[in-house]
Amino acid sequence: MNDIKGDAVLIKAFNQVCNELGIMTKLQQVILPSDNIPELVFELSNTQREHISLMLKIVNKLYEKGNDYLFVAHWLNTENHYFNGKPVDVCVSLSGAQGVYLYLVHVT
Repeated sequence: MNDIKGDAVLIKAFNQVCNELGIMTKLQQVILPSDNIPELVFELSNTQREHISLMLKIVNKLYEKGNDYLFVAHWLNTENHYFNGKPVDVCVSLSGAQGVYLYLVHVT
């Protein structure tokens, strides 16, 4: 059994980052099945937990590089030739988020 309180903290952190950046509503809808479920009773699947954790790592990597959420939002929303699109759109899938994270690890 997973830690529901730990999941609630992870969901809250993810939602705060999404709201701060103002760009990840699509990600929230894909990763979290409903915003009507109270955070404290919602248990994440392993895939959801991994996806959210990875997205938070991506944001942290970008913040380390640019030291600003505007930089993070800009980078995620700007067409990137490496990804053939916007990184935020690639991150909708777990494998896409893994690719974006690996890219950031190699370029930073």
